[in-house]
Amino acid sequence: MTPADRPTPEITFGDVVRTAWKKLKEMRTVFQLLGIIAIAVLVCTVVPQGEDPQSYYERYGRFVANVIVRLGLDHVHTATWFQVLIGILLLSLVACSGRLWKEASQRWRLPTAAAAAGRTRGGGRLNCLSSLGSPQTVAAAAPALRKHGYHLLDLGAVGERHLFYAHKHRLSAWGQALAHYSVFLVALGSILGSIHGLSLDQNINIMEGDTFRSEDASIPFGIKLDRFSIVQDPANGSVKNYYSEVRIIDGDKEVLSGKISVNHPLRYKGYFLSQSDWGLGEAQIEITSGGKTTQHSFPLERAACPETSPDACMWGVPQEQAVLFLPDGSSALVAASFYADAVRKDGKVSQASTEYPGTPALSLTYVSGIPGHKPKGAAEGAPKHGMQELGFLLPGETKALADGTVKFIGITKSTGLGVRKDFGLPLVWIGFITSMVGLTMIFYFPLQRSIVAFEPRGQGRTLLTMAPYGRAGDLADDSSDVWQDMLKQVGGKVVAGSGANAEQEESTSD
Repeated sequence: MTPADRPTPEITFGDVVRTAWKKLKEMRTVFQLLGIIAIAVLVCTVVPQGEDPQSYYERYGRFVANVIVRLGLDHVHTATWFQVLIGILLLSLVACSGRLWKEASQRWRLPTAAAAAGRTRGGGRLNCLSSLGSPQTVAAAAPALRKHGYHLLDLGAVGERHLFYAHKHRLSAWGQALAHYSVFLVALGSILGSIHGLSLDQNINIMEGDTFRSEDASIPFGIKLDRFSIVQDPANGSVKNYYSEVRIIDGDKEVLSGKISVNHPLRYKGYFLSQSDWGLGEAQIEITSGGKTTQHSFPLERAACPETSPDACMWGVPQEQAVLFLPDGSSALVAASFYADAVRKDGKVSQASTEYPGTPALSLTYVSGIPGHKPKGAAEGAPKHGMQELGFLLPGETKALADGTVKFIGITKSTGLGVRKDFGLPLVWIGFITSMVGLTMIFYFPLQRSIVAFEPRGQGRTLLTMAPYGRAGDLADDSSDVWQDMLKQVGGKVVAGSGANAEQEESTSD
Protein backbone atom coordinates (compact mmCIF):
# COMPACT_ATOMS: atom_id res chain seq x y z
CA MET A 1 0.00 0.00 0.00
CA THR A 2 1.40 3.34 -1.03
CA PRO A 3 1.26 6.39 1.25
CA ALA A 4 -1.40 7.88 -0.99
CA ASP A 5 -3.60 4.81 -0.47
CA ARG A 6 -3.38 4.93 3.30
CA PRO A 7 -6.51 6.31 5.01
CA THR A 8 -6.27 9.70 6.65
CA PRO A 9 -5.94 9.19 10.40
CA GLU A 10 -9.06 10.18 12.27
CA ILE A 11 -8.65 13.14 14.64
CA THR A 12 -10.53 12.47 17.84
CA PHE A 13 -11.70 14.89 20.50
CA GLY A 14 -9.06 13.47 22.81
CA ASP A 15 -6.35 14.35 20.28
CA VAL A 16 -7.56 17.95 20.17
CA VAL A 17 -7.59 18.17 23.97
CA ARG A 18 -4.09 16.71 24.28
CA THR A 19 -2.72 19.05 21.62
CA ALA A 20 -4.35 22.08 23.26
CA TRP A 21 -3.04 21.02 26.69
CA LYS A 22 0.44 20.56 25.28
CA LYS A 23 0.26 24.04 23.76
CA LEU A 24 -0.95 25.52 27.03
CA LYS A 25 2.01 23.94 28.88
CA GLU A 26 4.51 25.95 26.82
CA MET A 27 5.94 29.07 28.45
CA ARG A 28 5.74 30.69 25.02
CA THR A 29 1.94 30.57 25.30
CA VAL A 30 2.05 32.31 28.68
CA PHE A 31 4.21 35.13 27.32
CA GLN A 32 1.99 35.51 24.24
CA LEU A 33 -1.12 35.80 26.41
CA LEU A 34 0.61 38.27 28.72
CA GLY A 35 1.55 40.37 25.68
CA ILE A 36 -2.05 40.48 24.44
CA ILE A 37 -3.34 41.35 27.92
CA ALA A 38 -0.70 44.09 28.23
CA ILE A 39 -1.92 45.61 24.95
CA ALA A 40 -5.51 45.49 26.26
CA VAL A 41 -4.46 47.26 29.45
CA LEU A 42 -2.65 49.85 27.35
CA VAL A 43 -5.92 50.53 25.55
CA CYS A 44 -7.40 51.49 28.93
CA THR A 45 -4.85 54.29 29.26
CA VAL A 46 -5.69 55.66 25.80
CA VAL A 47 -9.45 55.20 25.65
CA PRO A 48 -11.45 56.65 28.60
CA GLN A 49 -13.31 53.87 30.40
CA GLY A 50 -16.93 53.71 31.47
CA GLU A 51 -18.20 56.86 29.73
CA ASP A 52 -21.51 57.32 27.97
CA PRO A 53 -21.35 55.79 24.45
CA GLN A 54 -22.41 59.10 22.89
CA SER A 55 -19.24 60.75 24.18
CA TYR A 56 -17.10 58.36 22.11
CA TYR A 57 -19.02 59.26 18.94
CA GLU A 58 -18.49 62.95 19.63
CA ARG A 59 -14.80 62.50 20.41
CA TYR A 60 -13.63 59.92 17.85
CA GLY A 61 -16.20 59.92 15.06
CA ARG A 62 -18.65 57.23 14.01
CA PHE A 63 -16.27 54.55 12.68
CA VAL A 64 -13.78 54.56 15.59
CA ALA A 65 -16.58 54.90 18.14
CA ASN A 66 -18.34 51.85 16.67
CA VAL A 67 -15.13 49.83 17.04
CA ILE A 68 -14.70 51.00 20.65
CA VAL A 69 -18.29 50.32 21.69
CA ARG A 70 -18.79 47.03 19.81
CA LEU A 71 -15.51 45.51 21.01
CA GLY A 72 -16.06 46.66 24.56
CA LEU A 73 -12.95 48.84 24.55
CA ASP A 74 -14.86 51.33 26.70
CA HIS A 75 -14.93 48.78 29.57
CA VAL A 76 -11.97 46.51 28.88
CA HIS A 77 -11.60 45.00 32.35
CA THR A 78 -15.20 43.77 32.43
CA ALA A 79 -15.46 42.83 28.74
CA THR A 80 -16.19 39.16 28.01
CA TRP A 81 -13.23 38.74 25.67
CA PHE A 82 -10.85 40.11 28.31
CA GLN A 83 -12.22 37.71 30.91
CA VAL A 84 -11.78 34.84 28.43
CA LEU A 85 -8.16 35.86 27.89
CA ILE A 86 -7.53 35.89 31.63
CA GLY A 87 -9.21 32.49 31.92
CA ILE A 88 -7.00 30.98 29.18
CA LEU A 89 -3.97 32.47 30.91
CA LEU A 90 -5.03 30.76 34.15
CA LEU A 91 -5.37 27.43 32.34
CA SER A 92 -1.94 27.89 30.78
CA LEU A 93 -0.41 28.65 34.15
CA VAL A 94 -2.07 25.56 35.64
CA ALA A 95 -0.74 23.46 32.78
CA CYS A 96 2.79 24.78 33.34
CA SER A 97 2.65 24.43 37.10
CA GLY A 98 2.98 20.65 37.14
CA ARG A 99 6.16 20.71 35.06
CA LEU A 100 7.69 23.56 37.09
CA TRP A 101 6.83 21.85 40.37
CA LYS A 102 8.49 18.66 39.17
CA GLU A 103 11.62 20.54 38.09
CA ALA A 104 11.77 22.43 41.40
CA SER A 105 11.39 19.23 43.43
CA GLN A 106 14.19 17.63 41.40
CA ARG A 107 16.49 20.56 42.10
CA TRP A 108 15.54 20.48 45.78
CA ARG A 109 16.12 16.73 46.10
CA LEU A 110 19.59 15.63 47.20
CA PRO A 111 21.53 13.54 44.67
CA THR A 112 22.40 9.91 45.18
CA ALA A 113 26.03 8.82 45.35
CA ALA A 114 25.72 7.08 41.96
CA ALA A 115 24.30 10.23 40.29
CA ALA A 116 27.03 12.37 41.85
CA ALA A 117 29.73 9.97 40.70
CA GLY A 118 28.38 10.17 37.16
CA ARG A 119 28.76 13.95 37.20
CA THR A 120 32.46 13.68 38.13
CA ARG A 121 33.06 11.75 34.90
CA GLY A 122 31.41 14.34 32.67
CA GLY A 123 32.66 17.57 31.12
CA GLY A 124 33.41 20.80 32.93
CA ARG A 125 35.44 19.17 35.72
CA LEU A 126 38.22 20.82 37.67
CA ASN A 127 40.94 18.46 38.91
CA CYS A 128 44.03 18.74 41.03
CA LEU A 129 46.45 16.38 42.79
CA SER A 130 46.99 16.99 46.48
CA SER A 131 50.08 15.86 48.30
CA LEU A 132 47.92 15.07 51.31
CA GLY A 133 46.05 11.89 52.04
CA SER A 134 42.33 11.67 51.37
CA PRO A 135 41.08 12.42 54.93
CA GLN A 136 43.56 15.30 55.25
CA THR A 137 42.51 16.71 51.85
CA VAL A 138 38.83 16.60 52.88
CA ALA A 139 39.62 18.37 56.15
CA ALA A 140 41.63 21.05 54.31
CA ALA A 141 39.11 21.64 51.47
CA ALA A 142 35.97 21.84 53.63
CA PRO A 143 36.78 25.26 55.23
CA ALA A 144 37.29 26.80 51.79
CA LEU A 145 33.79 25.69 50.76
CA ARG A 146 32.18 26.84 53.99
CA LYS A 147 33.92 30.21 53.65
CA HIS A 148 31.85 30.82 50.51
CA GLY A 149 28.60 29.81 52.19
CA TYR A 150 28.42 26.23 50.95
CA HIS A 151 26.95 23.39 52.96
CA LEU A 152 28.62 19.99 52.62
CA LEU A 153 26.71 16.74 52.58
CA ASP A 154 28.60 13.47 52.71
CA LEU A 155 27.17 11.19 50.00
CA GLY A 156 29.44 8.28 50.81
CA ALA A 157 31.85 6.40 48.55
CA VAL A 158 31.55 4.89 45.09
CA GLY A 159 34.52 2.61 44.66
CA GLU A 160 37.54 4.45 46.01
CA ARG A 161 36.02 7.85 45.34
CA HIS A 162 34.55 9.71 48.35
CA LEU A 163 31.78 12.11 47.24
CA PHE A 164 30.39 15.29 48.80
CA TYR A 165 27.47 17.45 47.69
CA ALA A 166 28.27 21.19 48.08
CA HIS A 167 25.27 23.49 47.87
CA LYS A 168 24.01 26.92 48.93
CA HIS A 169 20.73 28.81 48.57
CA ARG A 170 18.90 25.51 48.39
CA LEU A 171 15.51 27.18 48.95
CA SER A 172 16.00 29.01 45.65
CA ALA A 173 15.21 25.75 43.90
CA TRP A 174 11.59 26.90 44.21
CA GLY A 175 12.25 30.45 42.92
CA GLN A 176 11.09 29.89 39.35
CA ALA A 177 7.99 28.02 40.48
CA LEU A 178 7.08 30.83 42.90
CA ALA A 179 7.55 33.50 40.23
CA HIS A 180 5.35 31.44 37.91
CA TYR A 181 2.61 30.84 40.48
CA SER A 182 2.57 34.55 41.34
CA VAL A 183 1.27 35.33 37.84
CA PHE A 184 -1.47 32.76 38.41
CA LEU A 185 -2.49 34.42 41.69
CA VAL A 186 -2.54 37.91 40.16
CA ALA A 187 -4.64 36.72 37.22
CA LEU A 188 -7.05 34.85 39.49
CA GLY A 189 -7.37 37.88 41.77
CA SER A 190 -8.11 40.09 38.75
CA ILE A 191 -10.93 37.80 37.66
CA LEU A 192 -12.49 37.66 41.13
CA GLY A 193 -12.22 41.44 41.46
CA SER A 194 -14.08 42.03 38.21
CA ILE A 195 -17.02 39.67 38.83
CA HIS A 196 -20.14 41.76 39.41
CA GLY A 197 -21.69 41.09 42.78
CA LEU A 198 -18.52 39.82 44.41
CA SER A 199 -16.80 43.19 44.48
CA LEU A 200 -17.92 46.76 45.06
CA ASP A 201 -16.68 50.05 43.64
CA GLN A 202 -18.96 52.92 44.65
CA ASN A 203 -18.63 56.65 45.36
CA ILE A 204 -20.83 58.24 48.01
CA ASN A 205 -21.30 61.77 49.38
CA ILE A 206 -22.06 62.50 53.04
CA MET A 207 -22.86 65.82 54.70
CA GLU A 208 -21.32 66.70 58.04
CA GLY A 209 -23.51 65.29 60.78
CA ASP A 210 -25.35 62.92 58.42
CA THR A 211 -25.20 59.13 58.30
CA PHE A 212 -25.08 57.31 54.97
CA ARG A 213 -26.90 54.00 54.62
CA SER A 214 -27.03 52.08 51.35
CA GLU A 215 -30.55 51.63 49.99
CA ASP A 216 -29.66 48.38 48.20
CA ALA A 217 -27.65 47.03 51.16
CA SER A 218 -24.50 46.82 49.02
CA ILE A 219 -22.74 48.51 51.95
CA PRO A 220 -23.96 46.59 55.04
CA PHE A 221 -23.17 49.32 57.57
CA GLY A 222 -23.72 53.03 58.13
CA ILE A 223 -21.08 55.73 57.74
CA LYS A 224 -21.47 58.92 59.79
CA LEU A 225 -19.41 62.00 58.93
CA ASP A 226 -18.53 63.98 62.04
CA ARG A 227 -16.24 66.52 60.40
CA PHE A 228 -14.53 67.25 57.12
CA SER A 229 -11.49 69.50 56.96
CA ILE A 230 -9.04 70.78 54.39
CA VAL A 231 -5.44 71.50 55.35
CA GLN A 232 -3.78 74.18 53.26
CA ASP A 233 -0.15 75.15 52.94
CA PRO A 234 0.23 78.55 54.65
CA ALA A 235 3.00 79.51 52.25
CA ASN A 236 1.04 79.39 49.00
CA GLY A 237 -2.50 78.38 49.94
CA SER A 238 -2.34 75.07 48.07
CA VAL A 239 -4.14 72.10 49.56
CA LYS A 240 -1.94 69.67 51.49
CA ASN A 241 -4.59 67.09 52.35
CA TYR A 242 -8.27 66.35 52.99
CA TYR A 243 -9.53 64.69 56.17
CA SER A 244 -12.83 62.99 56.92
CA GLU A 245 -13.56 62.04 60.52
CA VAL A 246 -16.09 59.23 60.32
CA ARG A 247 -17.77 56.62 62.49
CA ILE A 248 -18.89 53.18 61.35
CA ILE A 249 -22.36 52.18 62.57
CA ASP A 250 -23.00 48.44 62.27
CA GLY A 251 -26.59 47.73 63.19
CA ASP A 252 -27.30 50.09 66.08
CA LYS A 253 -23.77 50.14 67.48
CA GLU A 254 -20.77 52.29 66.75
CA VAL A 255 -18.00 49.79 66.01
CA LEU A 256 -15.19 51.93 64.61
CA SER A 257 -14.10 55.52 64.25
CA GLY A 258 -11.20 56.97 62.35
CA LYS A 259 -9.81 59.69 60.14
CA ILE A 260 -9.66 59.16 56.36
CA SER A 261 -7.28 61.12 54.19
CA VAL A 262 -5.74 60.81 50.74
CA ASN A 263 -3.64 57.60 50.58
CA HIS A 264 -4.82 56.61 54.09
CA PRO A 265 -8.08 54.65 53.76
CA LEU A 266 -10.17 53.17 56.56
CA ARG A 267 -10.71 49.41 56.49
CA TYR A 268 -13.68 47.54 57.91
CA LYS A 269 -14.86 44.00 57.12
CA GLY A 270 -12.88 43.92 53.91
CA TYR A 271 -14.24 47.30 52.73
CA PHE A 272 -11.89 50.17 51.94
CA LEU A 273 -13.12 53.73 52.54
CA SER A 274 -10.89 56.23 50.74
CA GLN A 275 -11.00 59.99 50.27
CA SER A 276 -12.08 60.79 46.71
CA ASP A 277 -13.81 64.20 46.69
CA TRP A 278 -15.25 66.96 48.85
CA GLY A 279 -17.87 69.66 48.70
CA LEU A 280 -19.79 72.33 50.57
CA GLY A 281 -23.28 71.46 51.77
CA GLU A 282 -25.33 74.36 53.11
CA ALA A 283 -25.04 77.93 54.39
CA GLN A 284 -26.92 77.87 57.71
CA ILE A 285 -28.74 80.83 59.23
CA GLU A 286 -30.74 81.38 62.41
CA ILE A 287 -33.82 83.64 62.48
CA THR A 288 -35.22 85.02 65.72
CA SER A 289 -38.68 86.57 65.56
CA GLY A 290 -41.50 86.90 68.12
CA GLY A 291 -39.43 85.19 70.77
CA LYS A 292 -38.93 82.07 68.60
CA THR A 293 -35.68 80.94 66.97
CA THR A 294 -35.66 78.78 63.87
CA GLN A 295 -32.85 77.48 61.70
CA HIS A 296 -32.83 77.57 57.93
CA SER A 297 -30.29 76.92 55.21
CA PHE A 298 -29.34 77.71 51.63
CA PRO A 299 -27.87 74.88 49.53
CA LEU A 300 -24.42 75.43 48.06
CA GLU A 301 -22.97 74.15 44.82
CA ARG A 302 -19.78 74.59 42.86
CA ALA A 303 -19.98 76.25 39.49
CA ALA A 304 -18.32 74.60 36.53
CA CYS A 305 -14.66 75.56 36.27
CA PRO A 306 -13.78 77.01 32.84
CA GLU A 307 -10.74 75.31 31.29
CA THR A 308 -9.30 78.66 30.30
CA SER A 309 -9.68 80.16 33.76
CA PRO A 310 -9.52 77.62 36.61
CA ASP A 311 -9.44 80.44 39.17
CA ALA A 312 -12.99 81.35 38.18
CA CYS A 313 -14.28 78.15 39.78
CA MET A 314 -16.22 79.20 42.88
CA TRP A 315 -19.01 78.19 45.22
CA GLY A 316 -22.39 79.84 45.40
CA VAL A 317 -26.10 79.46 46.11
CA PRO A 318 -28.11 78.18 43.10
CA GLN A 319 -30.28 80.99 41.77
CA GLU A 320 -33.48 78.92 41.86
CA GLN A 321 -32.93 78.16 45.57
CA ALA A 322 -31.64 81.55 46.70
CA VAL A 323 -35.00 82.77 48.12
CA LEU A 324 -36.13 81.80 51.62
CA PHE A 325 -39.73 82.82 52.49
CA LEU A 326 -40.14 83.72 56.12
CA PRO A 327 -42.98 82.35 58.30
CA ASP A 328 -45.02 85.56 58.09
CA GLY A 329 -45.60 84.86 54.41
CA SER A 330 -45.01 88.47 53.36
CA SER A 331 -41.21 88.69 53.57
CA ALA A 332 -38.20 86.71 52.39
CA LEU A 333 -34.43 86.53 52.60
CA VAL A 334 -32.45 86.36 49.38
CA ALA A 335 -28.91 84.97 49.31
CA ALA A 336 -27.31 87.52 47.02
CA SER A 337 -23.70 86.31 47.19
CA PHE A 338 -21.53 83.72 48.91
CA TYR A 339 -17.79 83.53 49.44
CA ALA A 340 -16.24 80.24 50.56
CA ASP A 341 -13.35 82.15 52.08
CA ALA A 342 -13.47 85.86 52.91
CA VAL A 343 -11.77 88.54 54.97
CA ARG A 344 -13.17 91.73 56.45
CA LYS A 345 -10.87 94.72 56.19
CA ASP A 346 -11.83 98.33 56.94
CA GLY A 347 -15.46 97.25 57.22
CA LYS A 348 -15.46 95.74 53.73
CA VAL A 349 -15.70 92.02 52.99
CA SER A 350 -13.60 90.68 50.13
CA GLN A 351 -13.05 87.23 48.73
CA ALA A 352 -9.84 85.50 49.84
CA SER A 353 -10.14 82.17 48.03
CA THR A 354 -12.49 81.25 45.21
CA GLU A 355 -12.68 77.54 45.92
CA TYR A 356 -11.32 76.30 49.24
CA PRO A 357 -13.36 77.02 52.39
CA GLY A 358 -11.89 79.15 55.10
CA THR A 359 -13.96 81.89 56.70
CA PRO A 360 -17.23 81.90 54.71
CA ALA A 361 -19.32 85.00 54.10
CA LEU A 362 -23.00 85.22 53.09
CA SER A 363 -24.58 88.34 51.62
CA LEU A 364 -28.34 88.64 52.33
CA THR A 365 -31.12 90.92 51.11
CA TYR A 366 -34.33 91.32 53.11
CA VAL A 367 -37.45 91.69 50.98
CA SER A 368 -40.68 92.81 52.67
CA GLY A 369 -44.22 93.53 51.52
CA ILE A 370 -44.53 90.54 49.22
CA PRO A 371 -48.11 90.55 47.88
CA GLY A 372 -50.37 87.54 48.30
CA HIS A 373 -50.78 85.29 45.31
CA LYS A 374 -54.41 85.92 44.45
CA PRO A 375 -55.90 86.06 40.96
CA LYS A 376 -57.06 89.67 41.40
CA GLY A 377 -53.97 91.29 42.76
CA ALA A 378 -52.47 91.80 46.16
CA ALA A 379 -54.12 90.71 49.38
CA GLU A 380 -55.90 93.34 51.45
CA GLY A 381 -53.71 94.99 54.02
CA ALA A 382 -50.48 93.83 52.41
CA PRO A 383 -47.52 95.89 53.65
CA LYS A 384 -45.65 98.15 51.35
CA HIS A 385 -43.03 96.45 49.27
CA GLY A 386 -39.43 97.14 50.32
CA MET A 387 -35.88 95.80 50.01
CA GLN A 388 -33.07 96.07 52.52
CA GLU A 389 -29.53 94.95 51.73
CA LEU A 390 -28.13 93.40 54.87
CA GLY A 391 -24.68 92.97 53.35
CA PHE A 392 -22.16 90.25 54.15
CA LEU A 393 -22.27 88.32 57.38
CA LEU A 394 -19.36 86.29 58.66
CA PRO A 395 -20.01 83.25 60.91
CA GLY A 396 -21.56 84.39 64.22
CA GLU A 397 -22.56 87.86 62.97
CA THR A 398 -26.16 89.13 63.28
CA LYS A 399 -28.27 91.63 61.31
CA ALA A 400 -31.57 93.20 62.34
CA LEU A 401 -34.80 92.49 60.48
CA ALA A 402 -38.13 94.33 60.70
CA ASP A 403 -39.36 92.16 63.55
CA GLY A 404 -36.31 90.18 64.60
CA THR A 405 -32.75 89.22 63.70
CA VAL A 406 -30.89 86.90 61.35
CA LYS A 407 -27.63 85.25 62.29
CA PHE A 408 -25.17 83.51 59.96
CA ILE A 409 -24.13 80.29 61.72
CA GLY A 410 -21.69 78.99 59.13
CA ILE A 411 -21.50 76.27 56.51
CA THR A 412 -21.59 72.50 56.44
CA LYS A 413 -19.19 70.51 54.32
CA SER A 414 -19.54 67.17 52.62
CA THR A 415 -17.06 64.47 51.78
CA GLY A 416 -16.82 62.19 48.78
CA LEU A 417 -15.74 58.71 49.77
CA GLY A 418 -14.86 55.78 47.56
CA VAL A 419 -16.17 52.55 49.06
CA ARG A 420 -14.51 49.49 47.58
CA LYS A 421 -14.42 45.82 48.33
CA ASP A 422 -12.32 43.62 46.07
CA PHE A 423 -12.39 39.92 46.86
CA GLY A 424 -9.48 39.38 44.50
CA LEU A 425 -7.25 42.08 46.01
CA PRO A 426 -5.68 39.82 48.68
CA LEU A 427 -4.74 37.34 45.96
CA VAL A 428 -3.22 40.12 43.87
CA TRP A 429 -1.10 41.28 46.82
CA ILE A 430 -0.07 37.70 47.68
CA GLY A 431 0.85 37.19 44.03
CA PHE A 432 2.88 40.39 43.96
CA ILE A 433 4.76 39.44 47.15
CA THR A 434 5.30 35.90 45.84
CA SER A 435 6.73 37.23 42.59
CA MET A 436 9.16 39.47 44.49
CA VAL A 437 10.29 36.52 46.61
CA GLY A 438 10.67 34.26 43.56
CA LEU A 439 12.54 36.83 41.46
CA THR A 440 14.81 37.68 44.40
CA MET A 441 15.67 33.99 44.73
CA ILE A 442 16.37 33.67 41.02
CA PHE A 443 18.52 36.76 40.52
CA TYR A 444 20.11 37.45 43.92
CA PHE A 445 20.30 34.06 45.62
CA PRO A 446 20.52 31.50 42.80
CA LEU A 447 20.82 27.84 43.70
CA GLN A 448 24.47 26.77 43.39
CA ARG A 449 25.49 23.10 43.44
CA SER A 450 28.69 21.20 42.89
CA ILE A 451 29.99 17.67 43.46
CA VAL A 452 33.37 17.43 45.18
CA ALA A 453 35.16 14.04 44.98
CA PHE A 454 38.29 12.81 46.75
CA GLU A 455 40.06 9.76 45.29
CA PRO A 456 43.24 8.28 46.87
CA ARG A 457 46.25 7.97 44.56
CA GLY A 458 49.62 6.42 45.01
CA GLN A 459 52.37 7.87 47.17
CA GLY A 460 49.88 9.28 49.70
CA ARG A 461 48.33 11.72 47.25
CA THR A 462 44.68 12.49 46.53
CA LEU A 463 42.87 13.45 43.31
CA LEU A 464 40.47 16.31 44.09
CA THR A 465 37.65 16.80 41.55
CA MET A 466 35.02 19.57 41.47
CA ALA A 467 32.16 19.01 39.00
CA PRO A 468 28.97 20.94 38.21
CA TYR A 469 25.57 19.74 39.34
CA GLY A 470 23.35 22.39 37.77
CA ARG A 471 20.52 22.07 35.25
CA ALA A 472 22.55 23.75 32.53
CA GLY A 473 25.71 21.80 33.35
CA ASP A 474 27.59 24.89 34.50
CA LEU A 475 29.53 25.44 37.66
CA ALA A 476 28.27 27.90 40.23
CA ASP A 477 28.97 31.59 39.64
CA ASP A 478 31.67 31.69 42.30
CA SER A 479 33.21 28.31 41.39
CA SER A 480 36.48 29.89 40.25
CA ASP A 481 37.03 31.62 43.60
CA VAL A 482 36.02 28.51 45.54
CA TRP A 483 38.40 26.37 43.48
CA GLN A 484 41.33 28.73 43.99
CA ASP A 485 40.74 28.75 47.75
CA MET A 486 40.64 24.96 47.84
CA LEU A 487 43.90 24.76 45.88
CA LYS A 488 45.58 27.00 48.44
CA GLN A 489 44.28 24.86 51.32
CA VAL A 490 45.29 21.47 49.89
CA GLY A 491 48.45 22.62 48.11
CA GLY A 492 47.29 20.85 44.97
CA LYS A 493 48.62 20.83 41.43
CA VAL A 494 46.05 21.30 38.65
CA VAL A 495 45.69 18.43 36.17
CA ALA A 496 43.33 17.93 33.25
CA GLY A 497 40.83 15.12 33.10
CA SER A 498 40.43 12.33 35.63
CA GLY A 499 40.99 8.62 36.06
CA ALA A 500 43.55 7.22 33.56
CA ASN A 501 44.13 10.61 31.96
CA ALA A 502 44.95 12.20 35.30
CA GLU A 503 47.36 9.37 36.13
CA GLN A 504 49.01 9.72 32.72
CA GLU A 505 49.51 13.47 33.23
CA GLU A 506 50.73 12.81 36.75
CA SER A 507 53.44 10.40 35.59
CA THR A 508 54.42 12.76 32.80
CA SER A 509 54.82 15.64 35.18
CA ASP A 510 56.99 13.52 37.43
